[in-house]
Amino acid sequence: MFPAIDRRLLPLTRGRLKVALGQPMLLLHTLGAKTGQARSTPLLYTPVGESFVIVASKAGAEHHPGWYHNLRAHPDAVDVEIGGRRMRVQVRVAEGTERDELWRRVNDNYDGYEVYQQRAPHRVIPVVLLEPQGASGGAAG
Repeated sequence: MFPAIDRRLLPLTRGRLKVALGQPMLLLHTLGAKTGQARSTPLLYTPVGESFVIVASKAGAEHHPGWYHNLRAHPDAVDVEIGGRRMRVQVRVAEGTERDELWRRVNDNYDGYEVYQQRAPHRVIPVVLLEPQGASGGAAG
């Protein structure tokens, strides 16, 4: 989904530099579901109002990505880092009509998600809304 170098470059520069130009990227900071150790994952995101939408596609793999299990295990310890600015976020997995609307938006941003869903017909790929703590308003904004 993005150049392998960004896996090293984004954490080293605290999200300020990346090779995948034109694509909005963030660093997702979580605690390991089993270990409780700090984890950092660079991800493509779609901005929606003041919030960030990420997709647990794992390129259409059979199982959800590790970062998804981490944020589900420790939802109160999730930060995002964008452009060197780190903030605590509230995590919410979108469902129903909200998920449908966000799925449309993320596919407008990156058309690979539909392909990933076709590769993983046995699971619904989670769409995750990350809302900065203290922010108000709805997801569709």
